[in-house]
Amino acid sequence: MPKFIFSFILFFSIILPLGLIAQGPSVMITFPFGNPQTRLDTVPVKFTFSTNVQGFQLSDIQFNGNVSVLGLSGSGAEYIAYYKANSCTKLFVGLLPGAAQDSATNPSQGASAVFTRADTCAPQPTIIPQLGNPTGANPFPVKVDFGEPVTGFTLTDLIVTNGTASNLVSENGMDSSFMVMITPMGTDTALVSLKINAAKVMDLASYPNDSVITTVLYDPAHLNRNKDLLSLGWKIGPNPLDFDKTLNIHAPEEVTYWSWKIIDIQGKIVKEGEVNTSGTKVLFDQEMPGIYWVILQAENYQSTLKLNVLP
Repeated sequence: MPKFIFSFILFFSIILPLGLIAQGPSVMITFPFGNPQTRLDTVPVKFTFSTNVQGFQLSDIQFNGNVSVLGLSGSGAEYIAYYKANSCTKLFVGLLPGAAQDSATNPSQGASAVFTRADTCAPQPTIIPQLGNPTGANPFPVKVDFGEPVTGFTLTDLIVTNGTASNLVSENGMDSSFMVMITPMGTDTALVSLKINAAKVMDLASYPNDSVITTVLYDPAHLNRNKDLLSLGWKIGPNPLDFDKTLNIHAPEEVTYWSWKIIDIQGKIVKEGEVNTSGTKVLFDQEMPGIYWVILQAENYQSTLKLNVLP
């Protein structure tokens, strides 16, 4: 019994100090002043060690992003590196283990941090239909998201073809995203085009926005009869023997009559047909590359699929 107790105590007297030696100084990486407002801003990155260290150099820092590193200052447990962003970038900053040592020569631990985004590029707007695409809602809401706060956005900046826009509201009281109601023109199926031209708004660093265009297929019967016909056994895809020219559309055997339409992004019907067999082939060899919608109708069901014709 006494021998066992002695061995137990000896074991911990050896292992515990080794564990303490392996645990070097930890480090925290922060961005004390947040995003730069212009590309000319000098941005600091702060490194705070858990204790005083030595041997820390600028070459120990890992920058993953298009930046120019300007220098390193500090001593003891706190250091600051300075950089400028050369482009719109998501910056990763890291330290490998052993970048510095404490007074007992224990190597520092590794660390990393992600800087959200340097505000050195134009706002990139997106237009997102909130009730799906296609939609049968009238009117239907869309979200305009610039990805960052902007100034100067008004309802007239949203150009609508085959419809009208109304009720512009800043989402959640922010200036980065907005909700707009779109009312399609007429009562028939139509393709509604939504466009924002370049340089209609400015971000906080005075960079003008890029342009964006989105098309929404409006079908007044979509809410009542839309169904995923693919789940019922329908098949649509390129002909394996003529992959870049022919589209195969195949219905289940029990379907004896159905129709199809192909609409371009301007709302024009490119091709259409009525079918009294289980399958058909649609040739695209004379069509221009681009985005199309394929509308399939069978009995009381309708399904719409997006088709991308490559050059």
